[in-house]
Amino acid sequence: MIEVSKEIDDVIAHFYKNVIGSYWDAERKYIDENYKTIPFPFEELETPQFYNTLNWTAEHLIGYLNTWSAVKHFIKQNDYNPVDELKPEIKKLWGGNDTRQIKFPVLLRIGNVNPTLEL
Repeated sequence: MIEVSKEIDDVIAHFYKNVIGSYWDAERKYIDENYKTIPFPFEELETPQFYNTLNWTAEHLIGYLNTWSAVKHFIKQNDYNPVDELKPEIKKLWGGNDTRQIKFPVLLRIGNVNPTLEL
């Protein structure tokens, strides 16, 4: 899940789970589980946590939320965009900052294909 601030993260988490949660494709669970449940027939190597960090406005974040597949599925079934109801709350919490740092975790699993070889 993206990281903005505790308050905004909580609002997005509620939206993600309670508003559009049932509209996610079944495969979304792999992302929610940080790819840990994908079959992985290799000797797994420990990796550090990486992030993609961007500077966004509130409008960038709202635009990003509108790209979520669950939002698209929700709109198709309910004939309205649930992000429209979220937008005022995000803008209020955003405050006077024009841009904020947004962090996206980079999810990865690295494995050794031939564990008998030294790396």
